[in-house]
Amino acid sequence: MSSTPPFSPADGNTIVILYHEFPGNTDGASVSEVVSFKVRRELKEKMRRYRGVVNWSEELRRFLEEKIRELKAEESSREVLEELKEARWSVPKGFAAESVRGEP
Repeated sequence: MSSTPPFSPADGNTIVILYHEFPGNTDGASVSEVVSFKVRRELKEKMRRYRGVVNWSEELRRFLEEKIRELKAEESSREVLEELKEARWSVPKGFAAESVRGEP
């Protein structure tokens, strides 16, 4: 994993470019993508201060993966709730009481 040097535009923001290699085919080839985004110059300076302690590329990759997992879970929950709302089934009378009390 490596990162390319940032570009500092005139507006005072810094563009951070992350480069990450992902495992690819069984022949050892890897698939990689570049992700870039702007951060305030002050934040970039703070990141630079701790670059020996924090692997920013790894931290940001983990954050993005977790956020995507959360969004997928929310989406799945919404889909299940919609299906339940549209379901046209019922349970026999007394089922809930029997289930809770364990008696017919």
